[in-house]
Amino acid sequence: MSKKSFFSFFIATFEILIDNYYGFINNTQVAFIIKSDKDIKHLRLNKDAQRNDYFKVEVKE
Repeated sequence: MSKKSFFSFFIATFEILIDNYYGFINNTQVAFIIKSDKDIKHLRLNKDAQRNDYFKVEVKE
């Protein structure tokens, strides 16, 4: 398992252990958990986003 895939797996596993959505910033990657419809609207995700989805977005500097 490469370091990158292990790191992604670690984050995805860690997300299950917490109650609220969080942001984790590493270079230009951000991971969030979606816990409510409010979060979905606030993050302006596409219409197919679901609660507790795991996704990454690029942060433009």
